[in-house]
Amino acid sequence: FAACAYRMAGGAKQYLGKYVQGDCLSGSCGGIEHFGWAPSTADWSGPGGALDFASNFGGFSQRLLVVDSVTDDYTSMTVTSASSFNAGGEVMLIVNGASSNSACGTFNGQNIDVGMTHLARLLYNSGATLKIARGTFADALMATPLNNSPDSTGFCYVQVVQVPHFHNINLTGRELGTQTFDYGVNGGGIVALRANGTFSLGGSGDGINVGGQGYQSGANTIPHGAGERRAPSATLVSDIGGDNDGGGGGLGNGGGGSAANGGVGNSAVPTSGTLRMLFGGGGASVGPPSQGNGGGIIAVVANKTISNSGAFWANGNPGWSTAGAGGGGGTINLVTNDLSGSGINFNASGGGAQGSGNFGGGGAGFSFALACSNSISGTGHGNAGGAPVGTGAAGSALTYSPYVPPAQFWMCQ
Repeated sequence: FAACAYRMAGGAKQYLGKYVQGDCLSGSCGGIEHFGWAPSTADWSGPGGALDFASNFGGFSQRLLVVDSVTDDYTSMTVTSASSFNAGGEVMLIVNGASSNSACGTFNGQNIDVGMTHLARLLYNSGATLKIARGTFADALMATPLNNSPDSTGFCYVQVVQVPHFHNINLTGRELGTQTFDYGVNGGGIVALRANGTFSLGGSGDGINVGGQGYQSGANTIPHGAGERRAPSATLVSDIGGDNDGGGGGLGNGGGGSAANGGVGNSAVPTSGTLRMLFGGGGASVGPPSQGNGGGIIAVVANKTISNSGAFWANGNPGWSTAGAGGGGGTINLVTNDLSGSGINFNASGGGAQGSGNFGGGGAGFSFALACSNSISGTGHGNAGGAPVGTGAAGSALTYSPYVPPAQFWMCQ
């Protein structure tokens, strides 16, 4: 016999002991869990220098290829290789691309659209198979689009990312980063982790940097623009910027389809406990890879966070030096019970345009911090829009403040 406490959300029971968690772009299909079921003794304080998230933290990622079966107990999924994942740990499922807002299917009455995430405990990994608890949007994914090319008229790109758990994490004297996102097998572009002890962000120059690790830039006639749906070579659609436009910030649109517009930043200023998970859009560019890329995604959940001028960076890259629009800023999410120290910096600015033509700047991304107790003495905001060149327009900016919920907020009890 077991007694399981639960709360009601969206008409559904959510058990406080659950190992499935969802955060959706719209509506409500889940809440932020407490500060983790991370191991109570595992600490991390690794070598200095720029660090690869997968190699040093175990934040492996794969593209979800097939949902094999959904049983009463679990959902079985196929990836290229499941060997690097850790059964018993946590994974994040995130939709990073779709040819339309209904291409992936529907779940709990809403489209499985770009930016939707679920966090779930990994029950099993072997060969190419991952099994997670039933109850995520993976249960409802349409089969055919998962394997389709992002250049096709019907595709759905879902990434599975291992979320490492620790007791204490110390980034003093260190900068953590990850590989640039691509529409290939392994995804990338995301740093997501939990600490049920103390997360030390460090001092000036320390922190997590996913700048330029979001959506890639595209050729100036078929740019990535808003970045949220297709690969750079895909057919232009309405929410992707037009010629020479800057990339949209996380949840923002590209330049809007006219030459040299700036990217639009995320307009939803955070005032609640809702996370946002989108890469910054790539700016229009004819340059080499990484020029004008959007910013990546950071998601940190920690019981206690200490920062003495440490920083999160999810900036968009500048456009190609000869001719290119700037990439949009990505998204930064910090959820913590206790935020303290001398200062913390959030940077999700759009990249500036470059060259002698008319190119727009990237839009600002999304920065969000929820702290049940906030005694940090200084907060820096680097969420500016990117500067244009020629007659192009600047990307739009965003201002925000850390959110301190009411005392009765369920997560802070």
